[in-house]
Amino acid sequence: VSSSAGLFVLRGARFHRAFACWRRKSRREAPDNARMTRRDRGKAAEERVAQHLREAGFELLARNLYVGRTEIDIVARRGVLLVFCEVRSRRSDDYGHPALSLSRDKRRRLRIAAARWLRSHPAPFAHIRFDIATLTGDLQDESSLAAARLEYFPNAF
Repeated sequence: VSSSAGLFVLRGARFHRAFACWRRKSRREAPDNARMTRRDRGKAAEERVAQHLREAGFELLARNLYVGRTEIDIVARRGVLLVFCEVRSRRSDDYGHPALSLSRDKRRRLRIAAARWLRSHPAPFAHIRFDIATLTGDLQDESSLAAARLEYFPNAF
């Protein structure tokens, strides 16, 4: 332990012993009835949209694709049509529709990322489209996921 201007700083093994109980608590498994995390809700929303696209006859080429720092949620194709789909979800419309959360800057970054992806994956796509899929509802389990409202906006931007 060292002191600097009256503050005590833990170093080395003492630091690790002092925070061992905190680390153990954070590694505990969540109970089965715990609410889904934000990341889990996002994965569930993307899975529901992916299923919707498969049912519409699309072939999924990529999911959660990172091009630089930008993530493209879903890349799908149907014939010569290539679709870049951004998935947005919210528990309710209280703070606006989920599609409104896609800012001008995010749309610009998605276009740039799509152009970079197309340069590295040359294929004969005649049409390229940017879609937005939104889910509104409490995405806590399978029943609530099925009850969530799915809206799909083709050629959104």
